[in-house]
Amino acid sequence: MKPNWETIALPATSPPDRSFARIFISYAREDGAGFAADLREKLLRQELPVWQDTISLEGGRDWWSQIEEAIRSKALEHFVLVVTPAALVSAVMRREIRLARQEGKTVSPIRGPGLVDLSQLPRWLGQLYDLDLAEHLNKFFGVLGLPSHQKRMPMMAPEPPADFVKRPVEFEELKQKLADPWGDAVAISAALHGAGGYGKTTLAKALAHDEDIQDAYFDSILWTGLGERPGNLLSIVSDLIVVLTGDRPGVETIDAAAAKLGEALGDRRILLIIDDAWREQDLRPFLQGGPRIQALLTRCAACLMGGSPQAPGTKRSGCGM
Repeated sequence: MKPNWETIALPATSPPDRSFARIFISYAREDGAGFAADLREKLLRQELPVWQDTISLEGGRDWWSQIEEAIRSKALEHFVLVVTPAALVSAVMRREIRLARQEGKTVSPIRGPGLVDLSQLPRWLGQLYDLDLAEHLNKFFGVLGLPSHQKRMPMMAPEPPADFVKRPVEFEELKQKLADPWGDAVAISAALHGAGGYGKTTLAKALAHDEDIQDAYFDSILWTGLGERPGNLLSIVSDLIVVLTGDRPGVETIDAAAAKLGEALGDRRILLIIDDAWREQDLRPFLQGGPRIQALLTRCAACLMGGSPQAPGTKRSGCGM
């Protein structure tokens, strides 16, 4: 017996202001439009203001800029993804969900029409709600009825330059070291090494902006630059902690800062790119966190000598240029 949508008990909250939307519905028009329209009406009956493209898009304006504006809105807290076969292969929906995570929205994937084999779903989707199950339905509405406390999933890597010359062989070699054939993160610490001017930093930037890599490391892609003699390593580590937590750690030693960084990284799927790294002692404070935290190093002098440090629980690999 299917649950009754009309009898869902929401947590006690103040009445929503209909002048802004708290919930964004993402779906593939090919096989999810009807489901999304029906879901929107049911959410509105529960006094939950919704943003949906067929209703909210304005004519005469670029459609993606409007979607981006809606997802970045401070008022918007929840991102509902209608998962259907077409949605799973939609590049637009992948962009939407990455942006939602980067902006700190609570992502709630729900099972849409035509979705039969759940065993092949990508891990970045997270928990999938089946609204035909009363337990899932109540939990789904409970989440939407409360404020989002999701932290931002930062994307710190700079864009590669416009005149970037692709290196397909090196790019694919490194990509395969960081993501397996199923699009999942690989437990490895990798190093790009070679003489100066060979484009290691640019290749790392391009890799960070690859959609498959962003999906594999869906919790964050972090970037920091060191140089031959970092000026204030404690400040550099503290800045990463602020990005991850929103709070500056009250620590005075590099060891304490490294421990705080490890706590902030936790066991999330994060790619940490350390650019222009020279000395092992400068790298060690960053190689913290659980086994899902992967490090990509560029210009590591220690790597060239065969002595690069290694993150706990990971393998070491190199890519020469």
